[in-house]
Amino acid sequence: MRVVYQRGGYQLVEYERDGRLQRVYLPDDVELDEGVVEQGLPYGDPWENLLDFTVTPEQIADAWRRSGIWTIEDFEQHSGEAISVIVNLLSIDLAALRRRFREYQLRRDGDE
Repeated sequence: MRVVYQRGGYQLVEYERDGRLQRVYLPDDVELDEGVVEQGLPYGDPWENLLDFTVTPEQIADAWRRSGIWTIEDFEQHSGEAISVIVNLLSIDLAALRRRFREYQLRRDGDE
């Protein structure tokens, strides 16, 4: 658990819960412990609820084969290409992901 910064009567605190990094805002005059941080105002956007990739293992396998990656040895020798294939497949979803982020921002920020 650590204080990221303090400012104007509050502090941003970073901690781990169930192995996942979290941040919350808390008044700067509270003593930090697990019970207190659970009561803080969450900081950050809920990536877990916003990310939705539709790339399947079958699509990755097919794209690897089309790139000449058929074996683990091929993968080891051409790992840069293997990663590039995955990035290219994910980029198909990036446009949809950006739209989803914008929709979320509008709801979060009250349709500014």
